[in-house]
Amino acid sequence: MKILLAVVVVLGVLLVLNTIALDNETKPAEVTVDGGEILDLTGGDVQVWEDGPTRPTGPQTAPIVLVHCYSCSLHWWDRLVPLLSEEHRVVRLDLLGHGGSEKPQSGYSMQEQGALVAEALNSLDVEGAVVVGHSLGGTVATALAEESSELVDRVVDIDQAPDNSFGSLPFIARLSYLPVLGQLFDRITPGFIVKDGYKDAFAPGYDMDESQVTVMTSLSIASSFSLSSAGSARRAGRPWRCRARTRGCRAPGSRPAPRPGC
Repeated sequence: MKILLAVVVVLGVLLVLNTIALDNETKPAEVTVDGGEILDLTGGDVQVWEDGPTRPTGPQTAPIVLVHCYSCSLHWWDRLVPLLSEEHRVVRLDLLGHGGSEKPQSGYSMQEQGALVAEALNSLDVEGAVVVGHSLGGTVATALAEESSELVDRVVDIDQAPDNSFGSLPFIARLSYLPVLGQLFDRITPGFIVKDGYKDAFAPGYDMDESQVTVMTSLSIASSFSLSSAGSARRAGRPWRCRARTRGCRAPGSRPAPRPGC
């Protein structure tokens, strides 16, 4: 009995130490792709990657800014960029806490992420852009449009739910966001389990490469927990279509007249 109690105590201490260590883990920015660049910004260092002509070649060639989803990176757009960059300047970046961008302890609210994207676009002399946001990136794009409307001509939302009533995480995934358990799962979960879990997010038969798994496993605990809660809190506020109209952005497929509750 004493041996069992001692084992439990030791395991408890190890869990606490692991939680403290991972909660305080930070990572500097680094270039992870040929042609990438690190922007030294006040909100954090961010990796950006540009393709296509630097200057517009006509009135219909506004710059396109691609903002990836939660636990993703600028590589999420690899198959789409060659099509867009034939006539458009395409800017993609790793959000704070993702890919090659810095992974600090804080700065992960949607307003802060939107402000950081705005700072990056100002640094690159981008304005009047079509900002495409996938999932969490759609929330960041909306925050960007609200606070820096001169940088955004249109917002394109891909697969971001308007509020938290749409869908839910599997039970095991929800456990991974609990204190202590989340840090434990982060430490012991192998890559093939992460890859298998991604199947819920992709169409049947999609061939997921290892770089996408690497992006997920490279998230720090601080960025993972903070981004998940920040995205949920943002969706719990005003509906997406209502926020998009705040600065004159029209949600794709929406009507000009405001909807009830906006």
